[in-house]
Amino acid sequence: MRKLLIALLICAGLFGLVALGGYFYPRQVAISRSLVIEAPRWAIYEEIKDLRRFENWSPWAELDPQAQIEFEGDVGPGQVFRWKSEKREVGAGALQVVYLKEDEIVELNLYLDQESSEWCRVSLVLKLVPEGTEITWKLNGDTGINPLMRYVFHFMVREELEGQYEKGLDKLKRLVEAKARPLVEITPKKVEDFRYFATLPRETTESKLSDDMGESFPYLYEKGFPTLRNKRGRRFQHKDLPSMTIYLSYEEAEQPSYVDPKITYQAALEIPSDARIYPPNPEEFVSDKIKGGRYLIGIHKGSYDGLKNSHKEIAEYLDRNALKLNGPVIEKYVVSMWDTDDETSYETQIFYPVVQR
Repeated sequence: MRKLLIALLICAGLFGLVALGGYFYPRQVAISRSLVIEAPRWAIYEEIKDLRRFENWSPWAELDPQAQIEFEGDVGPGQVFRWKSEKREVGAGALQVVYLKEDEIVELNLYLDQESSEWCRVSLVLKLVPEGTEITWKLNGDTGINPLMRYVFHFMVREELEGQYEKGLDKLKRLVEAKARPLVEITPKKVEDFRYFATLPRETTESKLSDDMGESFPYLYEKGFPTLRNKRGRRFQHKDLPSMTIYLSYEEAEQPSYVDPKITYQAALEIPSDARIYPPNPEEFVSDKIKGGRYLIGIHKGSYDGLKNSHKEIAEYLDRNALKLNGPVIEKYVVSMWDTDDETSYETQIFYPVVQR
């Protein structure tokens, strides 16, 4: 009996020491691990914004390939990933997307039990650096007032979790770098003035741009193109005048990625300096020029589907080289539907007028 009492007193003492030690650890917890990936931000963002892709780089996926997983919702705030495993290292829980900002940040709530309302905030932050893109994986939470929970996290869980974050980022790096390649060849160059014939400026949103351009260009060719003449007074052939899109403004608001940015554009044709227009001022069209000078010229080859990401790569080039935009952005369709039916053979020149910051 005496031995039992001694044993109980020892256990109580140890428990007391652990509990007392827990008071010396902070209630708030924060973990952060970073890694540089040699890839543009958009390529990494494509992998981290969708929870259905999380298993591709999750450090816990290989610990229990038989874990039960399920998904709810599409990409964006509200999407949920749930898992359940018999293995202690994996356990059960859920991730829910709460905020996205395109190519910059993904924020999630981490529920440590599928039935619990208690959560930690997890974020994945992308930042341009000279070597590529730095991704930082963060966790912030609250262990509560229980000193034992503080002790368990800081003494037993923290180091293991930091190691798993490092493994996950390394898997993500290998995954992205194996697939990523530059979409656009970028060359700084001095260019001459652009003379153009175009529709009047039209405001739309990014999600509607393709449909609106599908109306603007046919109208340009049907109503505007026939009014153009060469210096001999003859009509041009379609192949004589490259089509262009002139982006007058792009309102990339400091808002989540699900806010649709506003875009003002013109559907245009590049015309020679001696081109004539009959009648001189056709309604709903304008003839003008864009000043030449210092430009970044990006060559995008292939389908127009990848143009948005080519623009992102040029924008990153600006940031890394302390440049800023200095006028309208131009897409010039050098090889297009007028030249071939094969979209993979399309060639688009993208012009960014720039000045030093």
